[in-house]
Amino acid sequence: MAFTLKPRVSRKRFPGLQFNLVINGLEKDLTGATVNLLLNDKVVFSTTTGTLIFSDRTHGKVQLPAQVLNLPPANYHVELKYLFADGTDTSGDGYWLITPK
Repeated sequence: MAFTLKPRVSRKRFPGLQFNLVINGLEKDLTGATVNLLLNDKVVFSTTTGTLIFSDRTHGKVQLPAQVLNLPPANYHVELKYLFADGTDTSGDGYWLITPK
């Protein structure tokens, strides 16, 4: 899956964002899963650290909460990685432009 996130301004309030994982038309149950959001190949947000949260685990919903984005301005390569309880995984990638103030 490929995506482009809406551009945001560095060090400004970000309203949050929800990701919905749907595979073959069905919402994927994320019970026992770990989800990581990588920026330029580095894990920046994760369900293991609480910087990504499950907003509805059984219906495949993960949220990047509202916050001030303390990211330097750049056009980031973004990868969203899901690791399921059974050891399988899936991912999607795209880009996210963070502009200066």
